Order: sequence, then structure tokens, then C-alpha cells
Amino acid sequence: MAEVKWIKVTTDIFDDEKILLIESMPDADSIIVIWFKLLCLAGKQNNHGVFMINDKMPYTEEMFATIFRRNINTVRLALKTFEQFDMIEIYNDTVIIPKWEKHQSLDALEKSREATSNRVKKWREQQKLLTCSGDGNVTCNVTDTVTDNVTVTDGNGDRTRIEKENKNKNNNISPNAEAFERIWKQYPKQEGRKEALAAFEKAIKKGTTIEQIESGIQAYCEHIKKCNIERQYIKQGSTYFRGEHWNDVYDDSATTTAEPKKKTSYDLSKVIPAIPVN
Repeated sequence: MAEVKWIKVTTDIFDDEKILLIESMPDADSIIVIWFKLLCLAGKQNNHGVFMINDKMPYTEEMFATIFRRNINTVRLALKTFEQFDMIEIYNDTVIIPKWEKHQSLDALEKSREATSNRVKKWREQQKLLTCSGDGNVTCNVTDTVTDNVTVTDGNGDRTRIEKENKNKNNNISPNAEAFERIWKQYPKQEGRKEALAAFEKAIKKGTTIEQIESGIQAYCEHIKKCNIERQYIKQGSTYFRGEHWNDVYDDSATTTAEPKKKTSYDLSKVIPAIPVN
């Protein structure tokens, strides 16, 4: 997934009680810098606040220390602090920023991309209309919706077939679109549809059958149900299709529930001075 070039930060962030408490700790400035570096890295990854190098490898403390150019002990202290303040969660050694949407308005981003795509499409259609002439075997009729009506007059073409193909092309409809829509409705986390469709088309061209993909999704859904996996830990649609995870094999024999990793106990009283009560 493409990286996000911006994140949302409120102007009163340094009035937040969690930030105020962190500022009273040793290495406060470094810890706060690490928090902003985490937010920026999450934006670059654009993976809903889940820090993964790939589908199988989460970021480690050592990786964060290297990327953030900070001492490993400071990074560990920062992560423990963020976890206790519920600023992050750690599940199966994977660092996650909960409620990532408050830092990144993904709906607004998608709307912006869609608007740009529509403008480009309209411009291309206008350019095609400018190239049409009044003679020859092709007639271009301009309507309010800017569509091309193509009529074949040489007697050798299949008019119905060509009109249908042009209609599908203008509406970006692929031959496998109907099958994808049926499969997409079955997937438990329908996020990243555009990327998923592209990966689906690529897989079909390589020889993967629609039955294989559908069967794989059904197996994944059963795995999610048996292991009681929470929604936030389910692969989003684009990740599942890009990684061709319909080939995955699940062993549910030893696992009946999926419980978050137990949080490490950390006594903040050792580093946060006592606040006197008047």
C-alpha cells in the first residue's frame, strides 16, 4: 500500500495528560520524539497502525532503535510507557497504534484520490472526442455524460460484441469483475478493494483459478472463527490478495482462542515523581 504523506496532530497535543506525564520522566524529550517517529512511520506504511516489515515479520525493538536512531534502552522505555498509557498495543510481538484513524483520515484520502482519478478520466475522454472526425466508419456522439457510441458499418464486425467491449472498457469493467465481486463480499475485512482487484486479476492471469481463491477465503474465515480472532488483527483485503494468502495452510488443532499477549508490568512510580495533594 502506498505511503501516506501526512498525519493529523492537534495543536493541543502537549496539553494531553499522557504527554504531560511523559514530560516529567527521564529522557522525556527522546520518548516524545520516538512517539512522533512512530506516527510518521505508521503513515509511511499506511497499514492501519500495524507495524510490519511484511506479512510475516513485525518490527522489533532493535529495528525501531536503528530506524529512529535512538538508544535501544530508550526505545524499550518508550514502548513500555506507550503500552501502559494505551498509546500502543503489543500483540504477538507486533506493535499496533489503536484507533489509527484519529491520526490519519483515510476516508478523506481516498476521496481525494478518487476525485483526482475522475478528473484524469474526464480529461482523457475529452481528448478522445477531439480526435473523432465526421467521416470514416466510426461515429462519435457526445452526450452529457461524455460517452462514446461506436457504430461499425463495414459489415465484417460484430456490432453487439464491439459495443459491449467498448462499454466495459469505458466503465473499467474486467471480464472477471463479477467473480471478484462475489468473492469480495465473502471476505471478512473489505478494505483496500482497488489493490485487491488488481492482485486478483494478476493471480488469474498467472493461472490461479477462481475456485482456489474462493476456497482459500472460506478456509481463512473458518480459521478466524475457530481462533476467535478480533477484527483488528484480520488481514485487510488488499494484504490478503497481494500476498496470495489463499495458499496459506492453517493449523487450528492447538489453538482455540486468540488472546492478546500479556502486557509487561512496568512501575511508572519509579520514574514519575509523586504529585503532592493539597
